[in-house]
Amino acid sequence: MSLYDDENLPHLCDVYKTTRVRESRSGTAVKTPVLVSTAVKCWEQAASASEVKLYLQRGYNISRKVYFNFDIRSFISERCMIVVTHRQNGDGDQEAVPESDREYYDVMSLDEPDSSAGYGILWKAMLSNSSSDRSPV
Repeated sequence: MSLYDDENLPHLCDVYKTTRVRESRSGTAVKTPVLVSTAVKCWEQAASASEVKLYLQRGYNISRKVYFNFDIRSFISERCMIVVTHRQNGDGDQEAVPESDREYYDVMSLDEPDSSAGYGILWKAMLSNSSSDRSPV
């Protein structure tokens, strides 16, 4: 078994790109998420203590990381938000995460490909949950 195969990535996520849009009345810029991709195979994990410490030294407050088995740099950047929409249950089936339980993570950093996860190469996005209080919809 290798995480490099799509069937072995246990989660699905939606990717939103945030853009600043000026409100017509007040003229203030507001972050507006636009859906880029849906049902993307991924693997979400908590960031390790050493990763949290390393990124804190860079000025980033990260809490999660998401692995992908393809080069994500073509459509995910630091201006994106990731929402895990499905998680694998004990039977190996995808179950939807209820809307009320979904967390919205800002992409803080895209790391170089990681080859330590078995036979394949995974790309990793480091995330902050500072978006948890807002929904892209």
